[in-house]
Amino acid sequence: MSLGLSFGSFGDVITTIQLVHRLAQTLSDSRGAARELQTLVVELRLFQNVLQQVHLRLQICSRVPTLIAITS
Repeated sequence: MSLGLSFGSFGDVITTIQLVHRLAQTLSDSRGAARELQTLVVELRLFQNVLQQVHLRLQICSRVPTLIAITS
């Protein structure tokens, strides 16, 4: 399976993480939010964590060719 991500994807992932964080924070700060909103906040936080892991993996993968070149 090939992952077709360009170098510009780093910025897209970071922007998405920031957007999800702001949305979750806004919903969380709502006074008297219904149970459904609180559940959505939890789901958004989980999604944010997944995106942060993706971002971390993209950073690691972008360094692999450099590490191979250094050790060759």
